[in-house]
Amino acid sequence: MNCYLSLREQVKHSEKINRSLFIVNATHCESENKCKEFIQRISNLYPDASHNCWAYYIDNSETRKNYSDA
Repeated sequence: MNCYLSLREQVKHSEKINRSLFIVNATHCESENKCKEFIQRISNLYPDASHNCWAYYIDNSETRKNYSDA
């Protein structure tokens, strides 16, 4: 059995570096669909963002992982 840490609740952190604002949102998701919903919801919060990076790793009977640095 794999053992790993996960988030208990959604977290947000932002940091300004030079003239750029970096915003991180993270949460625990039970399924790939829930991950995609979270990514879409966060993307909708920042429609003027010039860069949206995301990643997820789901370790259940069908391990799924995906990411984007677009």
